[in-house]
Amino acid sequence: VLREYLPEYADILEAEGITLEKVFFTGDFLVPVTEDFDPRSPFIFPHLRIQLLQNIDDWLGTRYRFGGRSRRGIDCSAFTSTIVVETLNQDFRGTSRWQARQFSPIFDTDSLQFGDMMFFTGTNRRSKRIGHVGIYLGNGVFAHSSTSKGVTYSHITDGYYTQRFRWGGRFILEDGGDAEREGVFVLP
Repeated sequence: VLREYLPEYADILEAEGITLEKVFFTGDFLVPVTEDFDPRSPFIFPHLRIQLLQNIDDWLGTRYRFGGRSRRGIDCSAFTSTIVVETLNQDFRGTSRWQARQFSPIFDTDSLQFGDMMFFTGTNRRSKRIGHVGIYLGNGVFAHSSTSKGVTYSHITDGYYTQRFRWGGRFILEDGGDAEREGVFVLP
């Protein structure tokens, strides 16, 4: 994804000696995530990682439409909820503000991992109110429905997003035993 849609960032990372994907062995199969990847995340399973990317790819280029929920136009929260339903088969509908309230915040972008949600303020920089949401894919790249480009990939270092990032959140599979951990949204 990074190489295809944001090659300038891939070039920078590779020039700095940062690998674009690391792999570790779980005992049963290779999982394309780093060894510090939260194993409670549903995206520990390679088939869900692939499914998430395929579902995003199916929506790429769909134009932005406020309140839209279809291929004719979709807004950011409808996009993320649609991708979560299509990938995890879990209901996650609601506005970006509602979605943000479902997680304990992960404030540090370096702590985000594949499949985490990213929440941003809206167009008013001074507002603390959540107005935008995307899905983190790693190496600073996230997918979202942008008002100017529709469903696309962006990088967190793009000034607009760096200034407006508020926090991230993580889906987990287990029954809340460790639900106090940052970023957790427990899937039933």
